[in-house]
Amino acid sequence: MTDVLIKQGAKDWVNHANTTFQSQLINDTGAVYNAVQGINGFNGKNMVYREVTLPTGLKMIYFSGWIDNMPTVTKNSKVDAFRIPVVYNTSGYTVNTSQVLDGHMKVLNHKLSYDPKTGTISFTNPYDYDVSNFNCGLSLIATQVGV
Repeated sequence: MTDVLIKQGAKDWVNHANTTFQSQLINDTGAVYNAVQGINGFNGKNMVYREVTLPTGLKMIYFSGWIDNMPTVTKNSKVDAFRIPVVYNTSGYTVNTSQVLDGHMKVLNHKLSYDPKTGTISFTNPYDYDVSNFNCGLSLIATQVGV
């Protein structure tokens, strides 16, 4: 139905999509602030996560925030950056999408990953040089696999 509303140019198609999505939820933590823990020198502003469970048992985790001063991440390395307090599940999650944006909203090649056993979000520096002391926005969506 949402696609029909979009094609018809309805201004409230977003509300319809949200209502449809909300009606399919079994559990939703809503936006949880002040619970994301920075580790290894990472910290940020407006750090938030949300965990959603659908009727099928499928779980999704959404994470986002802003880093003002990136700690040094050596070239071609991955470092644990944040921990979120979710119910850890060993059946695994796959990261459907992640983005790192610089202060000018340019998408960078850095990647985020999620470890469901520890609730840890890691930051990967794919470049052949160290990165540090820059501002960036982060977002990640992970979906549980093996349900």
